[in-house]
Amino acid sequence: MHARLLEQLKQSTKLFADETTAPVLDPGRGCTKKGQLWAYARDERPWAGRAPPGVAYVYAPDRKHARPAEHLAGFSGTLQVDGTPSGLEQARTPAGALTCAPSPEGGACRRAGQRASTRQCAALRCRQRHRGSPMRLRKLLRYLSLIFLALALAPKYWLATSAQENADLVPRLGETSAEFEARARGLARPAPTEPISVTLAPDPQGHFFVEPIVNGTRLRMMIDTGASLVVLSREDARHIGINPATGDFTMPAATANGVVLVAPVVLKEVAIGEVAVRDVPAAVFPDNKLQVGLLGMSFLSKLSHFEVAGGQLVLKR
Repeated sequence: MHARLLEQLKQSTKLFADETTAPVLDPGRGCTKKGQLWAYARDERPWAGRAPPGVAYVYAPDRKHARPAEHLAGFSGTLQVDGTPSGLEQARTPAGALTCAPSPEGGACRRAGQRASTRQCAALRCRQRHRGSPMRLRKLLRYLSLIFLALALAPKYWLATSAQENADLVPRLGETSAEFEARARGLARPAPTEPISVTLAPDPQGHFFVEPIVNGTRLRMMIDTGASLVVLSREDARHIGINPATGDFTMPAATANGVVLVAPVVLKEVAIGEVAVRDVPAAVFPDNKLQVGLLGMSFLSKLSHFEVAGGQLVLKR
């Protein structure tokens, strides 16, 4: 990948070159020695060029004049360097390459050993002024090298989002798109712009049986305004993932057959069609003590309105 990037950069019409020291291990001495990290960068964004920006780093043990000529073999475009005395200004440039090294005397331009025209030099200096200070570009290259090094050494779990964090970022059953977006952004649940209602018809005996979605699972229950809580049978509770222990049945509940000890629980969500209620207090009956679950007032009281009109039950949220 590095060789491919360098080859792509050498096909550019303009490159900026710079070098900086880099400490490297010196086997046998138990210490480090000074090496050179050569950078060849392309950035045409200041003049809206089409080529994407890129930088390739090439290590060398020294800053001899032959290093840039070796690294840029085959490059024939414009090479820009800063005015600091180094191997870049004194090196032989690749055949056909136009270089410009700014200096206190105004800079020197040459093409393959010959002086370039005044117009070409002026164009190069103009591009350098628009690109900004070479010193700022040098700092940018150093920052980029630190970022690339950090990304290369970072553990995979720093770069990937954990499955536990993503598990909650999926739409829930009965959740509208606006509610999902608000939850994903950590915002409060938006109030519905208009009331949501569900109309239920009774069975021949006048009972209102429904199939609500309780904690993501569909159950068959009956709406009972005389029940103070939502009541679940032990079987329905297991079906939705709730399995109270024997010691959890501590709350007394009065029934037609006497007082029964039930297990208090809280349901995450109870939804009938588009009408959904969260955090609903409920109770789980012991085995064989309840034939069908009941949707009592702990659910109905969280609605904005409910009424029986024309023999039908209307629930509004």
